[in-house]
Order: sequence, then C-alpha cells, then structure tokens
Amino acid sequence: MTPAAPSLGRRLLLDTRLGQLHARVVTPAGGAPAGGLPPLVLLHMSPLSGHMFDLVLPALAADRIVVLPDRIGFGQSDRLAAPAAFEELAAATVDALDALGIGEYDVFGMHTGSCEAVEHAVAQPGRVRRAGVAAVPVFSPAEIADFKAHYNAPPTLEADGSHLVRYWEWWQQAGIWWEEQGGPAWSPELRWSRVRDHLIAGPNVWWTYHAVFDYPLAERLAQVTQPFLALAPHDDLWTQTERALPLLPAGATVVDLPHGDSEIFTLLADEVAGHLREFFA
Repeated sequence: MTPAAPSLGRRLLLDTRLGQLHARVVTPAGGAPAGGLPPLVLLHMSPLSGHMFDLVLPALAADRIVVLPDRIGFGQSDRLAAPAAFEELAAATVDALDALGIGEYDVFGMHTGSCEAVEHAVAQPGRVRRAGVAAVPVFSPAEIADFKAHYNAPPTLEADGSHLVRYWEWWQQAGIWWEEQGGPAWSPELRWSRVRDHLIAGPNVWWTYHAVFDYPLAERLAQVTQPFLALAPHDDLWTQTERALPLLPAGATVVDLPHGDSEIFTLLADEVAGHLREFFA
C-alpha cells in the first residue's frame, strides 16, 4: 500500500543560541494521529540542507510529524558568526526543537548529521526515544590530521568566476567515484542541487567539518542507550563506518548497503524509507 502523501508542512525560523534555524515541519495529510509516534527529526549531511530527504519524506510523514531542520550554517538557516564546538551546533538544533514545543522525538542523521544524531541521543536521553545514522564517521588520528589539512578555507574569489568551477568539480568527482565503484550514475540535476546547497552555505562550511573532526564520536557512541540503527552505505566514509561497527551500542540494528553511496536518500529512496519506517515504528 502506498503511504498517503504528507501535507506541504510549515516553514519556520526558530531562535537558537547560534542564530535563527530554518526548519520544515511536515504532518500527515489528515493531521498527526492522536497518541501516535513521536516526531522524527532528520539531520542532513554537510554542506547540504534538509531537502536531501525530500524523496523519502512522503513515506516517513505518512503517519507522523517529520521535522527537517537546515542545521545552523546551512540551507536557509543563519551562517555561523564564528567556529563553534560540535556539541554547541547540536544544542542549537535542540533549541529549535524546544521552540517547536517538541518533547519526545526520534532522530536520524547522515555523515555530519550522524554525529549530531548521536549527540542528541547522549545529551537528551530523556527525550530521544530511538536514534539512527547513515554512515558512522569514526576517524583515526592520522585521518583527522589529513582531513583538517584538506577541508579548509574555500577557493579565492576570482573576478571571472572561475573559482566556481571547483564547487562543480567537488560534486562531479563524488559522482564519478561512485560510478567507478559500479554504482548508478548521478544525474546532472542531482549534481547541480548539491552544488547549489554548497554555494548557499557560504565560504565557511569547513568550520562544521573541523568541529566534527574534534568531536569524540567513538566515546559518545559508547554512551548511547536508546535503540540504535546504522545504515552502512559503501560511500566515501565506508572505511570509517566499518571501523565504527564494533563500537555501536549493544543490540544495534545494522543494515549493510554495499549498493549505496552518499545519495541513498535519492538513488535508493524507497528501500531506505522502508528501513527507517520499520525501525522507527
């Protein structure tokens, strides 16, 4: 049976400790059922926005409220005024949930959003019912040093706009890498949507990456007590995810996705929505 389409939802700007956060709140077409499931909060990867979940949204919002924040620094939320610790970035999202009057909730994130989902589970144990991630970026010290050297300031602005090519090349290479692994091709429209989000996020997206590199994800995973889901696509973080699997909370549900890359919510939307609906039910 095909789930009912969700309503278009509300778009809100919510005050947080780090500025205003933009979020979409989507409810089932007939309204949230009384006594139903708690809201599901979806946390996007960097440097994208909540729109990365658009293709799974109809299935997920068929019988519950779904909240899609543009995490601080991305999408239509405020840019960061200065670098911030990752715990503060996650707390800003919690501020937005407080402003929405949300008590108990489920949370799921991808990549940097994975780290934030873990932080929510640990920092809000009385509110987060279930938590999940797609990819688990547990980096080694050597990887952290290497990533910090490469995820740095943006290209210098050029009068002829040639610096913009680097943004397209970033996402072009991501798609090419996956095709070389035998995966399906990324469409030009998909690549452009990723470039657009990257450009909108502004020149300091690297601040969030560096906050993640300093975040003790392995230690925080050990503190998660909620039922936990890990989707494991074989993307550019597969090495780190494979390293992290033994560190997951006892009884965690792991779904190996060797046929998926960082675009599982686009290219494998029906399959991934099914996994999320099953676990978060």
